[in-house]
Amino acid sequence: MLFLLTALTPAHAILIGGNPNVGVSIDNVLGQYDDGSVYITKVRAMECGGGFTDYTINKWIDPVAGYALTIEGGDLCNIRYYFGSTMTLHGTNANGAFTVTYDEPYGTIDIDPEIATPALTPYIVSQGATSIAPRAYLSLE
Repeated sequence: MLFLLTALTPAHAILIGGNPNVGVSIDNVLGQYDDGSVYITKVRAMECGGGFTDYTINKWIDPVAGYALTIEGGDLCNIRYYFGSTMTLHGTNANGAFTVTYDEPYGTIDIDPEIATPALTPYIVSQGATSIAPRAYLSLE
């Protein structure tokens, strides 16, 4: 069973009970992303009071389809995904096919319902054209 409680702390923490499934995907509300790939080496759940728990992944995933794993609950502030490759996203829009790459060693998503999904910056449009930055979407179940 999962419990989410909004804590009134300066860090805007979310107290999570149980063992939630944490999912991450590329926000695809406009339907412009078709597929992608990135190698995730580990996921780090960072506690608001300091400390963290690492989860070894070592797996290729499609960030458009998304990836989920079960973590320990607690007073968590963010989830960090460590990448062992460049993230590549393929899509189609009114301009035709395009490819976007994100070549940072990790991406961090705050666990806070008041914060919008973060843009993955800097990103490069290596083929075609798009003006919409890829955004990471975090889900808790």
